[in-house]
Amino acid sequence: MSEDRLDRIERLVEVISQKVEANTQAIAILTQRVEAKEAENQAILERLEAEVRWWDKRCFQLSRDNLSVSRTIIIVAGSAVIFFPLLQSLSPVIQKLMTQFTQGSPAG
Repeated sequence: MSEDRLDRIERLVEVISQKVEANTQAIAILTQRVEAKEAENQAILERLEAEVRWWDKRCFQLSRDNLSVSRTIIIVAGSAVIFFPLLQSLSPVIQKLMTQFTQGSPAG
């Protein structure tokens, strides 16, 4: 081989080596960025899971509260239906007692 050809090959090898080194550095930087993004995504995922658990608890608590209110309403309505005839029949007695108490009890 001629000396010129060997020089060109040597320059090409040097240029290629520089490009390989630059690519290696770029890959290292990109790898760091990807790892940072993965860590960030993991943190976001954990926060999202915690938020979902919190909302699940709130939803279940709201369901329990609604169930409690519904039961209370049903009990009150049932009691009113059951006790209304009784109160209606006792209303004259209650009215008479209230009248006596407001006028003062007779001296005895």
